[in-house]
Formats: sequence, C-alpha cells, structure tokens
Amino acid sequence: MVRFLTFFFLVFLASGLRAEVDSAPPPKGLFSAVFWDKFKSATLHYAPWGNTNEENASMEMVPVNFFSPSRKFAYYGESPLEFFSQVYSEDGSGPNYSKIGEFAFSSQAIKTRESLFLLFSKPDSQTFKVYPIGFGASDVPFGSIKVFSQAGKTLYMTFGKEKIVLASGKSKLLQPLELSGNSNSNLVVFENVGGKYEKVFSRNLVFERGRRGVAFFSMEKKRLRFKLYQETATPLESTIGFNANPLQVAEPNTEQEVESPNSGTAPASVIPQ
Repeated sequence: MVRFLTFFFLVFLASGLRAEVDSAPPPKGLFSAVFWDKFKSATLHYAPWGNTNEENASMEMVPVNFFSPSRKFAYYGESPLEFFSQVYSEDGSGPNYSKIGEFAFSSQAIKTRESLFLLFSKPDSQTFKVYPIGFGASDVPFGSIKVFSQAGKTLYMTFGKEKIVLASGKSKLLQPLELSGNSNSNLVVFENVGGKYEKVFSRNLVFERGRRGVAFFSMEKKRLRFKLYQETATPLESTIGFNANPLQVAEPNTEQEVESPNSGTAPASVIPQ
C-alpha cells in the first residue's frame, strides 16, 4: 500500500510539472553566457520580462564565469535584453541596479531564440559587449561540437578519417559517424609553413548524446589557442526565470502588521531613472 501511494505521488508530481511546462508561455529566448576573458566572473541580474522600469519588477541572478557556459536563462520581454550589476546603497535602503550590458534582437521571430553569449569586457570599465552564437538544436545538435576559427590563417585538420580545410572566420560542425553513449575522436590541426604541413595542435574530443559544445581557435602570442565550451541537456523547467511572474509577489505576513508612518509612500522603480 505504501509503495502504491509513493508511486501515485510521484506520478502526480511529474504530471503537475509537465502541466506547468505545457501551460507556460514560450520564452522569446533561451540563453547562456560565458566570459571570453580569463579569470573573469560576475553575477548578472536581469528582468525575465524586460520590465525594469516598473515598480517591483521580478529580477533574476545569473552567475557567469570564463570556463563553462552559465545555466540557461529564459527571457520573455522585448528587445533589448539588459544586464545589470547590483549595487547596495550606503544608507542600507536597499539594492540598486547599474546597467552593464545588453543584447538587441529581432522581436518578430516566431520560434524561441537559443544563443550562447560570449561576453567581452570593455577596457577600464565594468561593462561588456555581447557576441551571440547560435546554440539551438539546428545550430549545434546534441552529440556534436561546432568549431570556429579566428586564427587569421587557414587551418588543415583531420577529424577521425575526415580531412577538413577551415578558413579563418568560418566554422565546421564535428559529429562522430556513430554515437551510442560516448564516443572519442581525435582532432589534429596542421599549418602550412613554407609548403610543409606542421602539426600545431592535437586533442582527443569526447562526444556524448546529452552534451554539445562550441570551440574556438585563435592566436595568442603567435601560438594557436583552443577554447571549448560545452553544456549538458537540462529540462526547460530548471531554466533560470522559467515561467517567472513579471512582478515580485510579496510573501503574506502572518504576524500582526504595524502601520508604518511612511506606509503611503510608493516603492521606487527597480532601475534608477
């Protein structure tokens, strides 16, 4: 009897979560972010509905580092999507928000946009520039890695038995011929130096059905550098800001309320005007 009740509860819980996902409005964008600069990290704040000019607008936090994509976050508002840092007042009156970046997009798209944001810090500033990389199922399917070249020269690669010529500014989708669970394939890169092909890079890449990634070749101090960012498949309901309310909902106060002398004062806007 106990097992039956436990099973019934789990089925009921799962059906409730599924109903929540099905009834939720589709977000205009599902995004993740990573800093391009080494050792850079920050906690970004954004309004899932883009209504930062409204009183008590809901705000969400997105921790971002430089070595792996952040958790996905959903956005339901209009363009642009704005990012803020949180600043606390010296008088302790509450946090304020300072804009540090934005992403403009076409609001006429029918399907949910999926992108990985590369964040480039601006010199002598806390702000950054957003460079989007298409990260939907049609751009980078799970079980694959998309390689971009910013090397400023043509790269000659072997991937398993495949030979690839990758010009600077171009990209190539890498997928193993067979993928059942995990698969390993060796990526080797050569440069043409005086008519001879010299090996300059080699990496054993691991492919999994539930993972995908993007990688970048670039030059740093005359050496070829390789950056790989990968993400794991996660359910939509675990996305930051999923099905968020446009406005913060105050928790009910069960204690006896004491009227404040300033109770008639309207709350300040989330973003200072």
